[in-house]
Amino acid sequence: MLTAANVSSEMAVKYFVKNYYHHGKSRWSGQGAEKLGLSGAIDDEQKFTNVIEGRSPDGREQLNARVLKQKERRAALDCTFSAPKSVSLMALVGGDSRLIAAHHQALKETIGLMERRYAITRVTQGDCRRRVNTGNLVVAQFDHIESRDLDPHLHTHCLVMNTTQTNDGQWMSLVNSEIFANKKFLGMAYQSYLAAEVQKLGYEVELRKHGQFEIKGFKEQDLEGFSKRRQQIVALAGASSSWAERNQVWDTTRQRKQKWKEAELKSLWLEEAAALGISFVKPSEPNSQVVQNSVSKQSLEDAMASAIAHCSERNVAFKLEDLEKFILSERLLTDVNALEPLIKEHQELIVLPGMERQYTTWTAVKRELATIELMQSGIGAVNPILHTLVASSLLEKTLLNQGQRLAVNMAATTTDQFVAWQGVAGAGKTFALKELNAIALAQGYTVKAFAPSSMAAKVLSEELGIQGETVASLLVSKPAPLIESNQIWIVDEAGLLSAKDAHALLERATLEGARLLLVGDTKQLSAVEAGNPFKSLQQAGIKTAHLTQSNRQRNPDLKIAVDLIADGRVEAGFKQLSVIGSIQEVSPDTTREIIAADYIGLTKEQRARTLVLAGTNVEKLALTQAIRGKLKIEGSLGATANITQLQALNLTKVQLRYTHNFELGNVVMPTRNYKRRGLEKGKLYEVVGKNTDRLILKAGDGKQLEVDANFDKAVYQREQIEIAVGDRLQWKKNDRQLQRRNGQEFGRCIMEG
Repeated sequence: MLTAANVSSEMAVKYFVKNYYHHGKSRWSGQGAEKLGLSGAIDDEQKFTNVIEGRSPDGREQLNARVLKQKERRAALDCTFSAPKSVSLMALVGGDSRLIAAHHQALKETIGLMERRYAITRVTQGDCRRRVNTGNLVVAQFDHIESRDLDPHLHTHCLVMNTTQTNDGQWMSLVNSEIFANKKFLGMAYQSYLAAEVQKLGYEVELRKHGQFEIKGFKEQDLEGFSKRRQQIVALAGASSSWAERNQVWDTTRQRKQKWKEAELKSLWLEEAAALGISFVKPSEPNSQVVQNSVSKQSLEDAMASAIAHCSERNVAFKLEDLEKFILSERLLTDVNALEPLIKEHQELIVLPGMERQYTTWTAVKRELATIELMQSGIGAVNPILHTLVASSLLEKTLLNQGQRLAVNMAATTTDQFVAWQGVAGAGKTFALKELNAIALAQGYTVKAFAPSSMAAKVLSEELGIQGETVASLLVSKPAPLIESNQIWIVDEAGLLSAKDAHALLERATLEGARLLLVGDTKQLSAVEAGNPFKSLQQAGIKTAHLTQSNRQRNPDLKIAVDLIADGRVEAGFKQLSVIGSIQEVSPDTTREIIAADYIGLTKEQRARTLVLAGTNVEKLALTQAIRGKLKIEGSLGATANITQLQALNLTKVQLRYTHNFELGNVVMPTRNYKRRGLEKGKLYEVVGKNTDRLILKAGDGKQLEVDANFDKAVYQREQIEIAVGDRLQWKKNDRQLQRRNGQEFGRCIMEG
């Protein structure tokens, strides 16, 4: 695991050098350090102070060209690499010091990788500044052995100094944004390097989530007993929380470090280990010829294909590191250094022009081109619904504004089979669609409403008074045996269409001879699956009406800010919000309390129209609990009960094929019948066991089934939540039989005795 944070020179000298530079606990590393003549132990406090303050080791030369006051200057980036708990146990309590050397070797490999990719500065050439990879870093490493809760925790703070040398010998400031952006990948690379070293020492390893591992042979309770800090983080973030959410909790709940002598700590740990009954693993004979990739039987080529499928499922473009992270998470012992050349040579991947380490696939390019060709084949292919003069005469008598009138006029008079309405939020697209629907019906057309989500389809069909369903249901249905002439398909929230669904939709419309009107906003949320075809079709020339006038904001000052943000001028929009006093700055410690208090201060009518937004699931849950606490005090919530909620796991189809992505207690629901496996569509099965490639599932009647993981399914995490009389609840999954829609609110909670 890797965490990263900026540190000042004062903190670095005060905390690291004063406490950890002695007794072999520190060392210089990186090619930049070598260029400065720094190597071995950090045993000279003055040299360290000079370097971290941006000077040469002797203090005579200012390294960085641009000098800031020390209090304003970013001195270093603290990259903290943590060994797995089992490695810490064996090294610090079990006494195998070879594992500490393995940890240091993994750090050496990771720092080398960091230098090759992310040692970046900005240089001025003429009138422009460009980023240059220097290939060298100055790193000061400090070893620690305990967590803040005094558990054995082998970790090293790698202070990456804010300086690097260019090819012409000039020392410049380091651009650390790339290290920050790729810290998860670097943490996974460290784990992979370390796993290989651990195996060389004769240990077996077990793959864990997020590309992490543990030494095989320890019981889970052994690791949990010495993981008080992890237990605290999981308790706060939730068992199904993401790596990013746990990292945020880790960062915001750090306590002041307690000071104990190393001998005292190790004595304490031995006593705890004895009390817990921990049996330390006995490794086999060391083997320096450990063959990498031994975790999985898949070939590296198959792993590459899976990585591409995983990354391209939700994104048309992705980074080199995205591919590498997937492979490392599924195939721990893959040689990190071997991946980049394989990726660069892969025939399915295309490097995006001018985008370093950014890729797309030939499949995505061909699909986008095919979708555009379908759109272009529909140009001039249909008769207009109304003559231009007739349409203008009709629309003059309506209440439509100028933008709405132009949009309806275009849709009614065009000879193109496929057209689009691009409209900002609040532009009255639905109001305009009602007018278009009335015109089409009067001319004998059949109008059908579609949307990517069932709730959007339901709302649109109710607003227009016509048949409505999801795009997915249309695409899986069989085409009508007889083509129904004069069909118009309106697709709302078209920005949520994936590239795959958009192509299939245009194919289906072409097959059935239906007109297609795509309605949405390219600046709003895009599809969960890969692609933004609504945007790419507009860029390719689909006839488009633009509804730019938002009617939602009644406050003229607020409307200025909203229009600026909708136009992409975010900074100007927020400046306007600040001018009119619509931004309130609060400290992170008081945010939840202030938001909850503001919500409670609203009337019931105002609350019904108010949204509370949060950046992460962790923060969302915390805000929800803060508000519910005040609602209980107010008396708006009554009797409570605890229920089990099924929370969908955010896994791609490829990830769902690997058993190590499942936890005991997860719930699996097949999306179709599998008679050979004994699985029924829509039934819930609990994961009660697993091995490398098989799952043991328990059905509702208690029967256990052992199956492979290669079948279509949804997977859920069980969570206990409290509900109370008066709570507003939502369904989070479609159920056509029970007439439930994802996002549908089903009234306030009422409990009967």
